[in-house]
Amino acid sequence: MQRSVLVLFFLVLQGRVASAQTCPPGPPPSRYDGTTLGILLPGGARQYSFEYAKVGGFDCFERLKAWYPAYLNSANSLSPHHVIVDMAYAAHGSATFFNIVVPSNGNYNVTIRYAFAFGLFPGVTDRPEGIKVNGVVISYNMHFPITYSFEDYDCSSILLPLKAGKNTVEMFNVTNHGVPRADTLTVTQAGRAICRDTAP
Repeated sequence: MQRSVLVLFFLVLQGRVASAQTCPPGPPPSRYDGTTLGILLPGGARQYSFEYAKVGGFDCFERLKAWYPAYLNSANSLSPHHVIVDMAYAAHGSATFFNIVVPSNGNYNVTIRYAFAFGLFPGVTDRPEGIKVNGVVISYNMHFPITYSFEDYDCSSILLPLKAGKNTVEMFNVTNHGVPRADTLTVTQAGRAICRDTAP
């Protein structure tokens, strides 16, 4: 009798846990592995799309019944498929590029094209992100000021030390209100940061 009561209690408890799961089964896998080659731009710059980054640190955001970081469509994205990565709502969300190629050791401008409105975080006008290079944290506070529209893109730049050949660059969340529209990452020589409005 006691055993059957325990089994019944376990089943009820399991049912409650299952009913509380508002997101689809997950977390989902990253669509890409972050090794896609960047597009070569005039002047030797390279542009990488966040769509092709390795995305991790997924959190279930119950209010929207979805996992974040998330892949969303954006008409004004420069990505080949007009897909961006929404880094909001995931306290440990990350997007990593393993194939950032530069010709020589030195400091390079890394420029991230992004957009965000207030959304579900009224009053937040700057959504900081952390940046790692080859496993070393360079900043916990790269600034992304509000653009006031999810389709109005702007750019934020940071100077990063890169080595000749392949580098790993990771953008990671330092809060649960990460950048909602991470579009492209462009690498240029120091002092030559560019913010693209149109696809190459």
